[in-house]
Amino acid sequence: MDDGFQLARACFPVVFPVALVGAIIGQIPNTMISDTQTELPGAGFWLALLLSFVVSIFVFIAMVRMVSTISEGREMTAGEALGGAAGYLLATIVCGIMYGLIFMLGLVLLIVPGVLFGLSLAFAPYLVITDDAGPMEALGRSHRLVWGNWWRTAAVASVVLFIAIVLYVLVIVVMGASLIFADEGSAVVRIVEFVLTAAVTAVLSPVMYSFFISILNDLKLRSEGEDLAARIGAIGNE
Repeated sequence: MDDGFQLARACFPVVFPVALVGAIIGQIPNTMISDTQTELPGAGFWLALLLSFVVSIFVFIAMVRMVSTISEGREMTAGEALGGAAGYLLATIVCGIMYGLIFMLGLVLLIVPGVLFGLSLAFAPYLVITDDAGPMEALGRSHRLVWGNWWRTAAVASVVLFIAIVLYVLVIVVMGASLIFADEGSAVVRIVEFVLTAAVTAVLSPVMYSFFISILNDLKLRSEGEDLAARIGAIGNE
């Protein structure tokens, strides 16, 4: 936990501007549909949605690269992180799709497998970016790293999830308060929604990614330590 907070403090000033740009772009499709619109969205909406999705993945990759680099005691500028993001784009998207399918299949079957694999495979996209792993390799390695430390990982991840829930509940509360002074669907409400959602997302993203990178680094250290101990023991038995 302490490592996660320390990394978040170190990363925030550098990563926040990138997170803010990504959060703003991610909110653009929502502004193209009014709450009272009944007809199907036009081609412009779907194009904006596609572009928003691609840019969001670019920003995610860039932020993970920056956080991972800082966790190693090095520096990476936003330009460097974004410039190298294209090389990870396809693998990250494929990995995310595979993760989503496995997670949904687990939920459909018995729910419990979905929860178990949802966490054990959650670090796969990070491994694609930080370790240049392929989608299948990343999924398998994430599962192996987490499986022996599932409950410990779940406890730390729950803290991050709780922080996210609290922040977004605050957004909902403020949105509800804004309805007192303006009609639902009015420009004022939509501006408040846009600004608050983008701001909370931009603040939360560096924190979440810092915690996940810290957890991943800890899992790697535990795994590598066990492997090293096993090799030492094997040498001693020879």
